[in-house]
Amino acid sequence: MIEYIPGLAGVPATESSISSIDGKNGILAYRGYSIEDLVKYASFEEVAMLLRDGELPSSDALADFQKYCTSAMK
Repeated sequence: MIEYIPGLAGVPATESSISSIDGKNGILAYRGYSIEDLVKYASFEEVAMLLRDGELPSSDALADFQKYCTSAMK
């Protein structure tokens, strides 16, 4: 039987350059951008590229990625 441990005690964790969590202050960020700002100002494709590439895309790179995503859905 697996022992239940409340909270995150005993949960393996590591540092990440992709996301950061400040549970005490309710802050979640991806690559330094708050989740609130990403939800408000970025598209799905922009966030996907941010997570993959480490930075928000240029308008040309975003257009190419959107075309790729559209063609992959067919």
